[in-house]
Amino acid sequence: MLIFITFFSALSSKPNAAHLALASLYLPSVKNRIISSATSPPLHVTQNLDELSIRALDVLSCVDQEGDEAMKEGKENLIQMHGSLFQTRCLSCKHSKHTRDAYLAKAFRHITKSEETTSHNTKDTDGNDIEPFNSVAESAQVNAETFIDIATEHLPRCGGDDWSGSNRYGRCGGLLRPDVVWFGEVPPLMGEIARKVTWCDLLIVIGTSGIVQPAAGFASQVRDHGGKVAIFNMEGPRADEGYDFIFVGSCEKVLPKVLDIESQVQMLLKNQI
Repeated sequence: MLIFITFFSALSSKPNAAHLALASLYLPSVKNRIISSATSPPLHVTQNLDELSIRALDVLSCVDQEGDEAMKEGKENLIQMHGSLFQTRCLSCKHSKHTRDAYLAKAFRHITKSEETTSHNTKDTDGNDIEPFNSVAESAQVNAETFIDIATEHLPRCGGDDWSGSNRYGRCGGLLRPDVVWFGEVPPLMGEIARKVTWCDLLIVIGTSGIVQPAAGFASQVRDHGGKVAIFNMEGPRADEGYDFIFVGSCEKVLPKVLDIESQVQMLLKNQI
């Protein structure tokens, strides 16, 4: 149930100041001031599954004419290396589908959430109220440690609950899984990331310990080819990790300040839907 609760939480979350700071780098007014000598747009590689980086780029559309082009450029240069909670993949036909439906199968509507998981505002990304979970029993409370037994035939399927025996691609009746990278699996875009990261002049590592492979190897890869590495994190790295620039503190506060784009970030925060 952890994936299901995480999905529900991500559905009602909004990009914070750090997400918006990174999105701002695609605005011409910001890009020309901060990275004027860059020969290509910045590549944004995220390990997160929540799509908040995409939603931060969507906010750019509120910035006059340059916002729409910046949003497009940002999305073209964003790689979600571990996939997305909002993407499903069929185990049989491999069809991939993007959805923000909080209930991928009717069986999920009979799960109730505990007070801890319902305390936040339960609205989807369009601002609509999400129907609360219905209880199958007064004592059935769901949290990350709870296991609910759902029969295989009631799990999400390719083609939905109304699948009627078709074997067509995208409606074959196969079981669906989140299109994310589990531990032990290799991210599918590692080759593309490696080619681009190898020759970058500056790698900025944000909000991560930098110990989970394969992303943990990016810093040494950049340094081996003469690039510099900066890290923004709540805790400082070990002395032997060799970062060139270290910024310790909340990424929401420190990143906009270091990049000198606090005013742009505040404007974007006010324009979030």
